[in-house]
Amino acid sequence: MFQKLFIACLCIPIACIADGANKEDVKQFADNADTCLHLAGEFDSSLSKKEKKEIIASTNKYCLRAKKKLDALLIKYKNDPEVQELISQYDDIKYVKLP
Repeated sequence: MFQKLFIACLCIPIACIADGANKEDVKQFADNADTCLHLAGEFDSSLSKKEKKEIIASTNKYCLRAKKKLDALLIKYKNDPEVQELISQYDDIKYVKLP
């Protein structure tokens, strides 16, 4: 599942990110969400205990930041379809959970 999330994340058009990036809070959200999805995709049960712990800690850090911002940005930019579309592409971060 996490690999699918990571691949979906890579499919986000760069132009869409660039247009929404002129709003600093949206850019920070997208950066945190990208990092969250990337790190979640790195998790593998064959990793050492130390590596698992590091990935889980980092993933939780960035995912928590992104999750906290998600709803607030949806409300703040409810009349901005461009930002709404960008944010909606990260909806999967709600479901990122590592053991």
